[in-house]
Amino acid sequence: MSCRNNSGTTEYHYDKSFKTASLESSFHANYYPVGGKLWLKVLFDTKNSIIYGANVIGFDGADKRLAVLATAIKAGMAVQDLPKLELAYAPPYSHSKDPINILGYKASAFLLFL
Repeated sequence: MSCRNNSGTTEYHYDKSFKTASLESSFHANYYPVGGKLWLKVLFDTKNSIIYGANVIGFDGADKRLAVLATAIKAGMAVQDLPKLELAYAPPYSHSKDPINILGYKASAFLLFL
């Protein structure tokens, strides 16, 4: 069963000071036999880097990653906080750095080049 959901708001509700960072990843480790794609997107303010929206599309684990991003939105977290999150993983099945961490690195790097 696939999951396509969003939390918070979309980029169509805000002005140009808001940017998005997106990531395409796999939801299992690359060597795991049953795999698939996972797409994540986060909407953040370039002035204070606060997260205002998120989208996740995928199968296994998409709902859990959206729950983490929804919690980050509710807590008022910045994109620089995403790489610091300690998310549980099982080494035989998943990446040591979750796609949410990688998305945080990508969004943080975007802010460095403004």
